Amino acid sequence: MTQTVSDAVAKRDNTPHAMIATYSQDFASVLPSHVRADTWVRLAQGALKKGKRGTTRASSSPACSTPPGSDWSPAPSSTTSRPGR
Repeated sequence: MTQTVSDAVAKRDNTPHAMIATYSQDFASVLPSHVRADTWVRLAQGALKKGKRGTTRASSSPACSTPPGSDWSPAPSSTTSRPGR
């Protein structure tokens, strides 16, 4: 059975989790010496998984949303210099 390149690319797992696993050796080569690559890969994959779960929770959480019709906006940052400088 022959497989075309486009079929192979279409079936390849391009999720961030899979990409971290695929390129784990490349990450290991650029990580500082005190960071274990296998630990970093597990933490990175766990953070992606947790971030994915956290996105759905945050969007449904009433504490994270601004009530409709409110005029809340962040305070502007001060651009004036301090006296004496």
